[in-house]
Amino acid sequence: MDDERWPLLSPVLDRGYQLAPLVRRDLLDLGMDVPATGDFPVPAVDREVLLGMLYVVEGSSLGARVLYRQAQKLGLSGSFGARHLAAQAESVERWREVVRLLEEAPDLNLDSMVEASELVFAAAGHAFEDLQDA
Repeated sequence: MDDERWPLLSPVLDRGYQLAPLVRRDLLDLGMDVPATGDFPVPAVDREVLLGMLYVVEGSSLGARVLYRQAQKLGLSGSFGARHLAAQAESVERWREVVRLLEEAPDLNLDSMVEASELVFAAAGHAFEDLQDA
């Protein structure tokens, strides 16, 4: 999230990895085509939208820790084929920061957060479908 539309919520979340370039490099490592990406339909950005999206993206880091261990057994690593998993699995600090922000946020519009979360899940689903079609 290096776009100027994303407001700074916390220094922990402001400095971080960019998953898309890492995934592209992993696909190329594995001899796979990199599918064209479409525009991601970002609703009007506000605190709830940002937190809903971060909840999904950073929450997936917990599963990435398990997946990264499995990828290593296949001979993949943080420098070949599993860069994105290594980046996500490196630390749970970002996830803890999202949880802290959610706990401390007054008067959250949960409907808006859920809608943003569902957009991220849908985008991930479409990405997997695109990979299967490639």
